[in-house]
Amino acid sequence: MDSRERHRARCHHLCADALPTLYVEDAGPAKIQRWQRIVQEAAEQCGRARIPTLLPIRSFPQAIDAIPDSALALIPWEEERDLSLRTALADAVPNSQQAEPLTVVVFIGPEGGFAAEEIALARQRNVQVVTLGQRVMRAETAALVAVANVLYTLEMGS
Repeated sequence: MDSRERHRARCHHLCADALPTLYVEDAGPAKIQRWQRIVQEAAEQCGRARIPTLLPIRSFPQAIDAIPDSALALIPWEEERDLSLRTALADAVPNSQQAEPLTVVVFIGPEGGFAAEEIALARQRNVQVVTLGQRVMRAETAALVAVANVLYTLEMGS
């Protein structure tokens, strides 16, 4: 299992419902079938009744355009200093009495991070740029940190 596959499985162990994949050169039909099998196995291991969705591979602009209007969209970036993931989530989940479940979309960058142009595009589309803290993390670690924090906040309230 490569690092993308491990991070996909671990995010699903944390009960992420969908993991879109941004453009990947080596993602042929066999790779996509393998990812679907990993998603299904992770769901079964966690005792989930519903198999998470493996969304189609998209470019970054396509993924930004596909964000549901009512979703909270976040993009951790190592150069952000002001808005923490915790604050962005706390502002979006003021109490545990929300009528509708909140959809949270988190974009995790590739190794080396997002380009400044990608962050500018995200900001233009109302994606909140957040920090995960002072440490620079590998992409797979950042994904786990972000998903775990989102799930904790949504399940425990802010």
